Amino acid sequence: MIDNNILNRLFNLLDKSERDLDLIKLLNELKICQPLPRPDKDTGDLLLEEEVEGIYLGFNNFEDLVQYNNSIDFMEGELIFTSISIIDGNLFKKYKLPLGLELEMMFVDIVEKFGEPEWKRSYDNAYRWEVEGLKVLLEFDDENKYLLRVNYQIPQEYHF
Repeated sequence: MIDNNILNRLFNLLDKSERDLDLIKLLNELKICQPLPRPDKDTGDLLLEEEVEGIYLGFNNFEDLVQYNNSIDFMEGELIFTSISIIDGNLFKKYKLPLGLELEMMFVDIVEKFGEPEWKRSYDNAYRWEVEGLKVLLEFDDENKYLLRVNYQIPQEYHF
């Protein structure tokens, strides 16, 4: 089962290659088979949805990430760890999440902490901030009060 220590370790490995030794070690601890499956050629992204309880892990081909287009350090098709989506907040109610988020925080608390969001999704209560070089998408309940889901993602050409 994932705990806050593992979540923080994952957070600190965002933007790392699938060949990064610390990421390999952590994926092994999480019993995620390696090598990672290759993403569909049409999308260039891989979302591990069932491998870790309560969170999704996202990877993208480095070629699809604008910031790596001129890199010669990566192999063709190499995956970069690009996102963590916390979809079951109950697993983390006792802990502070990365960037000082807590699941008991209300929308007004987040605005006080990060300022006004840079973007709002039109069809539900989801907002995005840029914080410490990451895109942070937060989804709130129907009354737009309580935090339900958190997504941390490195900046990309396209955004959620």
